[in-house]
Amino acid sequence: MKTTHAFLVLAYVSALLSGCGNRDEITLINQRIDTADGKLEQLIVSTDGTLTSVSGVQESLEALVEENKGLSQSVDQLNSQVEGLRSQNDSLTKAVVAAEGLLSRLESKMVESESAEPTSGTVKSTSSMVYAEALIARYDKNKDEVLDLEEIKAISALKPEYDSNSDGKLTPEEIAKGIPVDPRHIKYAATVVDKYDKNKDGVLDLEEIKNQKMVQPEYDFNKDGKLTPEEISIGLVYK
Repeated sequence: MKTTHAFLVLAYVSALLSGCGNRDEITLINQRIDTADGKLEQLIVSTDGTLTSVSGVQESLEALVEENKGLSQSVDQLNSQVEGLRSQNDSLTKAVVAAEGLLSRLESKMVESESAEPTSGTVKSTSSMVYAEALIARYDKNKDEVLDLEEIKAISALKPEYDSNSDGKLTPEEIAKGIPVDPRHIKYAATVVDKYDKNKDGVLDLEEIKNQKMVQPEYDFNKDGKLTPEEISIGLVYK
């Protein structure tokens, strides 16, 4: 378009200089120049619009680039959080494994403890409490779950001095603490149970003790129809 405009201008100038052009030719050339100018202006406006569009596109691209940078940062943060969670999961897994190992060792210790020979302390605790509770159940006339000094007169094994707090009553704990228990007696009673325990339930019922004279029915202090090694041992000691 610029080339055409320049050509028309040169033609107009040439016509003027040569003097050979008439007025009509000059007018025609002027019209063509005006037309060319109009088209040139339209082209310039169109070009400016295109440049504006290109600028807008460029700004959009820059905005997308910035947004992509933000997304990249978010992705990096998420990856960092995932790694942190994985690390925590590994730590938790190790803690669980350690806890399971500790639990296994504790269970082994419990099994060993249960299978070990009873010590004098444990035998005294369990046997004396069984006897104490049985005695209270048998001789507690007023049913207050303790034995007063009048009630213990019928029990040779109990002494007033077992009343550690001097309140005139013997609790199961005081009785259990005061009665001496020899672990050898428990062990012997266990062999007696093993000898006559036909159904192998770990105790002797009244039917199983009929054919022997060592264990007496009255050793069943809690009156449940069964004699435990603790009841038998104390029954043999405190006849």
